[in-house]
Amino acid sequence: MSAEKPTLLKFTAPWCEPCHRLTKALQETDESKYFNIKVVDVTTKEGQAKAETYHARSLPTVVCLDRSGSVCHSWYGFHEAKLVHELRTALSRSR
Repeated sequence: MSAEKPTLLKFTAPWCEPCHRLTKALQETDESKYFNIKVVDVTTKEGQAKAETYHARSLPTVVCLDRSGSVCHSWYGFHEAKLVHELRTALSRSR
């Protein structure tokens, strides 16, 4: 799997309140556009096999894939104060 830019796989569930807060924060910070990262939403219902592949065992889970499709960074849960730091870490590791 090869991509033009790093990809964030965002594992969420409709009933998960921290997942909703993460989604809203990503939209508000606009960091994914600033850092030129593609964000892909994966709900637990649709992506069970993908969740197992990327070891998404708690929600929300965010997995960053570099341009070659390899995992370069991941984190679990949502901490608004750490969001920009996590995105910057993901980007620096994706190069």
